[in-house]
Amino acid sequence: MELNFHIFRHGESPYLQRNNDVELYEANDLTPKGIEQIKKSIDSIYFPSHKIIEIRSSPTGRGLHSSKIIIENLEKRLIKHSEIKKEQNLGEVNNFSWDLFCPLVYGGEVVFEGQRIFIDVNKTNPSKTQYQEFFAKGEAQRVVDLIDLPNSYKKEVKSFEKFEDVTRRLLNTILKAKATSDKTENIFVTHDGLTGFLINLDSEGKLFGSNTGSYISVKMTDSNAYIYTVNGILSEKRKDIFEEFERRYGKL
Repeated sequence: MELNFHIFRHGESPYLQRNNDVELYEANDLTPKGIEQIKKSIDSIYFPSHKIIEIRSSPTGRGLHSSKIIIENLEKRLIKHSEIKKEQNLGEVNNFSWDLFCPLVYGGEVVFEGQRIFIDVNKTNPSKTQYQEFFAKGEAQRVVDLIDLPNSYKKEVKSFEKFEDVTRRLLNTILKAKATSDKTENIFVTHDGLTGFLINLDSEGKLFGSNTGSYISVKMTDSNAYIYTVNGILSEKRKDIFEEFERRYGKL
C-alpha cells in the first residue's frame, strides 16, 4: 500500500486573523496574493485520474478558504474529490496569543490587564531568534521566568500548546487517514505551527516553518513514511517522520 499526503499551509491572510471555527460559506479570509499562492501550489501537483482526493482542513476561515480554492482547481481538472472535512486536529495552536508572544520575540511594550509592560528583547531574545524557531524551541515558556512579569501573564504564556503537541496532532491525523483506501490521495490544509516539524526535518534543522500557500508531500508505505517533495521539489531525505518524532519527543 502507498498513500500520499499533500500538507498545505493556508494562503496569505490579513494579520488580524480569526482563529474561531467558521462555516464553509463564510470562509473568505485570504488576500488576493494568498489566493494566487494556493492556486500556484495546487496546479503543481499531479493526481492520477483514478484517484479520489480526500480533503481535510483546519476549521479556520483561512484554512477553509484555501480548501475551497483547491476544490475549484480539482473540478476544473475533472479530478474527483470528497467534500471538505473540517478537522480540529489541523487547527491553529491552542491557547496561543500573538499579543503575548510577539513582545517576547521582538521586545517592546504590551498592554496586559490594563497595565503597560515594557519587555526588553535583550533579556528575552538576545540572539534575535526568528519567531518560528522561538516557538519550536519553547522559548516563550522558558523566558517568562527570567523577567519581571505579572504571574497571570506568565500563566497564559505557559499554557500555549507546545510545538511537539501541535506536531503530534498532525501526525495522528495522518495515521487516522491511513485507514482510507489506496485509491485516494490526501490533502491537508493547516497552519505554520503544524508544518514546522516536517520543514525542520527536511532542512536538516535549518528551518522551522513554511511560507503561506506552500506544501509538503509525504509518502506512506507499509514500512515507513517520509517527505518526498517540498513545493514540488524532490526531497533527498528519507527519514521516517514518525520514528524521527519519537526520537526527538518521545512516544507519539
